[in-house]
Amino acid sequence: QQNKGDKKYNKTMEHIREIGYRIASQTNDARPFTFQYIKDPSVNAFALPGGFIFITEGMLKLGLDDDEWAQLLGHEITHIVNDHHARRQSNSFASWASVLASLTLAVLASNQMSKYNDNQFTNDAQQQRREQYQNLFTTAIYAPLIANALYSLKYSREFEREADLGGRKFAAAAGYDSKGAESLFNKLSKSDHHHVD
Repeated sequence: QQNKGDKKYNKTMEHIREIGYRIASQTNDARPFTFQYIKDPSVNAFALPGGFIFITEGMLKLGLDDDEWAQLLGHEITHIVNDHHARRQSNSFASWASVLASLTLAVLASNQMSKYNDNQFTNDAQQQRREQYQNLFTTAIYAPLIANALYSLKYSREFEREADLGGRKFAAAAGYDSKGAESLFNKLSKSDHHHVD
């Protein structure tokens, strides 16, 4: 809706859609794919469940050729075809458990911070107790986030490898040169603000 009035990239997006549909036709996936532009200066492209692929203005400005677009779109299409979003969610029991543990620790810490009577302690003891509970509160908030990141890292790497290989396979089947993957990577690595995995 935000980009409805912006016709600057209409022709480019039409061409990208042609490449995307050509690659999607090489999959066994029957869902409709949509390719949309987002007015965002970062160099990024991402897929969402249901066949939605978004490409930022920053990515459009990189000046990719057809083979490079084919590799990028093949990568994102593979994320959707292989249901990476659903598979990542199915591995998230540990993250829910750690969030629950985090909330429990945070409640306990804040309860203890408000529970003690300032009159019972010297100024030094009050400060020491306050710091202990603040440390517990901070640990309760951040430890699960770090644990989740480490836990999900192997799934992210596995999915990215699958998307790279699948993207190359689908792009090649659609008639695009697989060397586009290397030149795409080179362009992404030289860009200042790319967020593509």
